[in-house]
Amino acid sequence: MTNQEHLNLMLGRLGGRSSATMRNIVLMELNNMIRELERGDVKPWFLEEIAEGTTTASQDYIELPENFLEEVEDSVVELQNSEGVWTELTKVSRGKLKEETANELPAIPEGYAIWGSRFLLGPTPDAEYNYRFPYYGRTEEVEDNTAEATNPWLIEFFNYVACETLIIVAGQHLQSSEVLQKISAGRSRLYDQFLKAVTQRDIARRTLLLTDEE
Repeated sequence: MTNQEHLNLMLGRLGGRSSATMRNIVLMELNNMIRELERGDVKPWFLEEIAEGTTTASQDYIELPENFLEEVEDSVVELQNSEGVWTELTKVSRGKLKEETANELPAIPEGYAIWGSRFLLGPTPDAEYNYRFPYYGRTEEVEDNTAEATNPWLIEFFNYVACETLIIVAGQHLQSSEVLQKISAGRSRLYDQFLKAVTQRDIARRTLLLTDEE
């Protein structure tokens, strides 16, 4: 389905309202809802990404990706040493990182701390080192066009995201208790399906990691 077709379907669930103003409202609230869900506690598998790059000698930080949301739980930053071996950095607070590395000469970093839009490194890198780390990243905004939908929220959980979005539209913009009641009727079931799918994928991923470690 295209982005436009997804929006048409959502407008149809509002009783066929099709004005340009309502279309813009639905699109705005859809993107707002996606951002809200991405900041929530339940993180779907499709938000997971891998950042890769190279440190800069004498620069004590690496920039986070522009779409960075947060670190993947139980994950670490890895650096590749001069022998090609990947080593894990220890995550500490910014204060502890400064305290423990302030007087050290540049060397391969051993620890990191997240600060603003950067990972601070300590000690300061003395050379270029490859790094990698998994993170949760924001998806691209949905647009009203005839392009095939690529936002994974629409592909994987359209009915759930549409329901959450239209509840906001019906309650705050239309202020229609009748429409709100009809749309809200299926919310619990759709949320349960969403949560079950995410949980099952997370269990499968953790099981695979444990198998690899063995």
